[in-house]
Amino acid sequence: MLRRLCLCLFLLSPFVHQAAEGRRLALLISVQECKDPRLHRLWFCDDDIQGLAGVLPSIGFEPGDISLVTQRVALEKKSDSLKPSAARIRAGLQRLCKEATPDDVVLIAFSGHGVQLKRDGRIYLCPPETLLDNPASLLPVDEICKTLNAHCKARVKLLLMDACRNDPTDGRSESAVALARPPEPDMPPGFAAIYSCSRGQGSFETGKLMHGLFFYHVIAGLSGEAKDVTGDTTLPSLEDYLVREVPVSMVKYRTNARLVQTPRFQESLREPLMLKKGADAVASDAGKAVLLHGAGATLSADALSAKAAAYSQAHPGIAVDHRGSTLNGVSALKARAAHFAATDLPLTALEKFKGPAMLEIPMASAPLAAVYNLPGIQHLNLDANVIADMYAGRIENWNDPRIAALNSTVALPDKHIIVVHLSNPHVTTLALSTYLSSVSEPWSKTIGSGMQVKWPVGAAAASVEEALQIIANLEGAFGAVETGLADAKKLQKAELSSPIVGTTYLVVYQDLTYLNSRRHAEELVHYLDWCTADDPHRDSAKSLIRTMTFDGQAILK
Repeated sequence: MLRRLCLCLFLLSPFVHQAAEGRRLALLISVQECKDPRLHRLWFCDDDIQGLAGVLPSIGFEPGDISLVTQRVALEKKSDSLKPSAARIRAGLQRLCKEATPDDVVLIAFSGHGVQLKRDGRIYLCPPETLLDNPASLLPVDEICKTLNAHCKARVKLLLMDACRNDPTDGRSESAVALARPPEPDMPPGFAAIYSCSRGQGSFETGKLMHGLFFYHVIAGLSGEAKDVTGDTTLPSLEDYLVREVPVSMVKYRTNARLVQTPRFQESLREPLMLKKGADAVASDAGKAVLLHGAGATLSADALSAKAAAYSQAHPGIAVDHRGSTLNGVSALKARAAHFAATDLPLTALEKFKGPAMLEIPMASAPLAAVYNLPGIQHLNLDANVIADMYAGRIENWNDPRIAALNSTVALPDKHIIVVHLSNPHVTTLALSTYLSSVSEPWSKTIGSGMQVKWPVGAAAASVEEALQIIANLEGAFGAVETGLADAKKLQKAELSSPIVGTTYLVVYQDLTYLNSRRHAEELVHYLDWCTADDPHRDSAKSLIRTMTFDGQAILK
């Protein structure tokens, strides 16, 4: 069921690396009713556009440079010529293209119905004259991008779509017909796009907010709710805010819990983009609560979340959280959407390129559980060398003498061992292969470690979920999986002589002056020091933490 589409190509304020500043031009459009009976009347498109128009001056727009093309304006002025038809939208785009100079940025917002038709995969806006069976009555999003790319000289063109991306002309499920084209149009240089939902989803509005869910949070984000850790509002921090808040609002304000709305993002900007600069740092922030954010989904995500909660409870006035992000952990750190990142991989040269120095503070990752499927055997002991030889194919049966020597009181079956591993790159493979390389010299020399390795024997699973299913249903199977997943599937776990662990890296900037708050910098360093206090990598972690500075001075003495 199509709800609504809001396409917004909008201007944000200056780049972090200051470019020459020109005008900021905005064309804001809303369509509440369409000709096609399958497109029901929308109620809050005009409110979305009026609300956006109201917040734009706070990010640098002059009121005289904000143009409204809405059905409400057409009704108030009793002028059919002001209706937001496809022709008038195109004319507005052409006018902006003529006005914009290379120093300018432009904003175009459209709130109304939209579709993504399975017959061609394109995303369309729906002007008032829309008939879904007549493609000529629709306005393709890729046409807007091509027009702006070909004729608009503005240095920044930003696309933000509060967009239904389903197909009311086709009753089949989204998986029944493959889209003929990519779900989003290619972004020419100088563009950024935020889509309110993913392919096949709807964008929803509610009278409880008097807005669409997406635009309500766009307005709130630009009003200050999407600040990053430095107090600035940037394009990445707005994206991170939207991807967290829109799905939460969907659950809160819509009664059908089966429906989802998850924003998606595209951009081809060559410079970091600032929406709104935060207030200057104050001389002292004593007495204020300190919030520290970590990002990055790793094998240790649950353990890191637990550490954050424990630290917050033990230190009143300090709140630490660790969560996922629209970005990976390191990207979230670079976008100032997090104070620290977590990753299971060392930083790449590209991640380190063109930026302040970053530290990789090592800590042991959460251990993997060695799981098996041997009915009737509740307890099993294994050591590292035996596990390495099982994965190498040198131990093939469960009643092998080396396994039997570790389990003298267990009646082991004469059954073939089927080791289960992942065929696609995964951090579980990295942790397991690193462990096997550390305990087995033959493994280290012939197979090695990595996100993906050439397994000598065993059953390959395309995903962790598939690996769990194989182990749970195939007698004789053996594998290594995250402990939490093993518990959830109620799989039998072997007791190991040494745990299967990898290394998680907490990534931070070496110099924390960018935080504009010495207290925040100190609390971050104290948390990192506490977090690694009992870790096997403690010495190297401590050495790195001691090099962290604020305003040229070491923080940890």
